[in-house]
Amino acid sequence: MYKAISIITLALMTLSTCIGQTVSKENDPVVHPYLINTKRIKTLSGKDISYYLNNKSIDENSKLFYEGKFAISDDEKTFAICDSITTDNPDTRPFYLYVFCRIIEISDGAIAEVMGEYCTAYMIKFPCDFINNLSSEEYDLPKKEWLGFVAFEQDSKTDFENFTRLIDEKLQSGCTNSINSWTEIKGEINGFEQEP
Repeated sequence: MYKAISIITLALMTLSTCIGQTVSKENDPVVHPYLINTKRIKTLSGKDISYYLNNKSIDENSKLFYEGKFAISDDEKTFAICDSITTDNPDTRPFYLYVFCRIIEISDGAIAEVMGEYCTAYMIKFPCDFINNLSSEEYDLPKKEWLGFVAFEQDSKTDFENFTRLIDEKLQSGCTNSINSWTEIKGEINGFEQEP
């Protein structure tokens, strides 16, 4: 038993040292095992996941997070990953959205405080994609958490009205078939704002 524990401890120390060369202590998955991704998938948006992991247009920290080798933190590296969901590159956007959804699931504290900014930005820039991906098992989008972060971001009734107006306009010009779903989503966001 003691020998097994010693081997496990040595393995973890070795892993930490190897990873330490790639990520800082605040992003070390051994130090922060509850702030890593644990969900793996085989395909995403019709492509094998290796396509994204080998894609030079996707940053290394996002790949490491997906692989469980990077712990999110209240730092620029994590915020850069989050910021990537609004990429204009349609080829990498599915991977960044998947990674962002996993970050939403585990974010807390200071990280959670900024998630609304990213959730709101994505919804404004890609409202049709957001609505279509809500029911996608592939992304496993954490709807309640996402909408809660968006509600938190709307500081006033005017903010909420401006936010919904921007999305209304895009839906009218891009995907009118999503308007009914959007009406329900607005109600859910507004419901968060009403809670004490």
